[in-house]
Amino acid sequence: MQTGLPSKGLLVFSKLFRSSSVPFVAPFWTSVLVGSAMATGFYVVILKTPFSHPLLNRYVLCHAVAIVSVYMFMIALVSIVQKLIAALIQSQLAVAGCRVLDELAASAANTSPIDNASWLGTLWKAQTTELCQSWFGQRLEAVLSRQVARGSCRLLEDDLHELADKDADQQHESYGLVRMMTWAMPMLGFLGTVIGISDTLGQMDTKALASGSQEAMNSLTAGLYVAFDTTAVGLVLTMATMFVMFGVSRVEIALLGTLDDSIAKALQGILSEPEEDNSKDFFQVEKTVRLVTDQFLVAIDRVVQTQADVWKGSIAETQTRWSEISNTAGATLQTSLTQALDESLGKHAIDFTRAQQDGVAQLDARYQQWQTTLSEQTRTIHTQHESMATTMNLLRELVDKCDAFRMMEEGLQQNLSRLTDVDRFHEAAICLTEAVAVLGTQMERAGYIGKQAVRRSNNVAPGSSTLPIRKAA
Repeated sequence: MQTGLPSKGLLVFSKLFRSSSVPFVAPFWTSVLVGSAMATGFYVVILKTPFSHPLLNRYVLCHAVAIVSVYMFMIALVSIVQKLIAALIQSQLAVAGCRVLDELAASAANTSPIDNASWLGTLWKAQTTELCQSWFGQRLEAVLSRQVARGSCRLLEDDLHELADKDADQQHESYGLVRMMTWAMPMLGFLGTVIGISDTLGQMDTKALASGSQEAMNSLTAGLYVAFDTTAVGLVLTMATMFVMFGVSRVEIALLGTLDDSIAKALQGILSEPEEDNSKDFFQVEKTVRLVTDQFLVAIDRVVQTQADVWKGSIAETQTRWSEISNTAGATLQTSLTQALDESLGKHAIDFTRAQQDGVAQLDARYQQWQTTLSEQTRTIHTQHESMATTMNLLRELVDKCDAFRMMEEGLQQNLSRLTDVDRFHEAAICLTEAVAVLGTQMERAGYIGKQAVRRSNNVAPGSSTLPIRKAA
């Protein structure tokens, strides 16, 4: 009975995620923690030199928005992978459960349907724990417990449809986390575009752009690269998540079909109660089962087609919205850049004209000032030249006068020499006169000569001490 069970590795994996016993539901915190760890490991790996690639680093490290998108993608991917592995495990368990249920149904005694339901439930609980806790086992136990609790199997078809719808709804609801991530990632991409463009316009240097600076153009294009790279990362990761989710959803829908078909096929034979008016019409029961099965298959195909149409419409709508947003963003950016460049160029032209006029006025003022200064310096030099010429004439006259004064000095020296000689003669004459006077006095005293009247000489100056010369008798 236990042939066809999944491998031990898959069973160990299923035990690691205890929530996998709930049909189609992946553990939330496991997805968040494992996805965050995988994203962190991814960034650690790509930052290493051997695994680093410029193109990959450009897109996944361009902005914080892109990093958050990568983390969301990893979380969604872990959730989808958990659902895929759980679906594969449950598919193998469903195949094994179908074989066991067929063997049990074949060995059932021809008793009443309610006794068969109770007997089948007791035998099913004796199977392995993995098989009893599988989604197939949970569906079978739910159907049998309803029949036993009701005490009748008349509503078996309704119970089968109700449980099938419940599992289908639960399968759809189990993608809530993934759908939220697929909605948030393109929104984050658009947010990165808006942030990149706003940062670029806020840091744009209009003067540098007007001057044609290469650095300004590089900063502008770098900001635009960040803006559009974040959107590209968000859309690519969203599309990858949607394709993977679609594939896993098809696997789960196929598993749902297996559960519904195998359980309904196995139980309708041993739990069907005959109608009052046609208690032994087994052909009618088989026809009813076939009709229900056909309708169920049609419903499944319709659900699959509807799901495919929804995804196709979502992808088309996303592409259309992306095209519209890209065109709008491009037109807005072009308009903003054109207006900014026109304003900056106009302002630059006005500033350049004003600066040119100020420069010309300053040059004229400096030229006038230099001309006035040169004229004053020329007049000063001319005045100094005349002063120097006058000074030269005065010096020349002074030299001539010095020569004349030297000649006069020589004449004075000669005159002084002569005057010195005259003074000496005058002194000699005075001495001689005094000697004569003394001699006359002595001779008078001696009696050789008589007294004579004294006669002053006209040549003796008044007040002179020269004695009068007496005239001899």
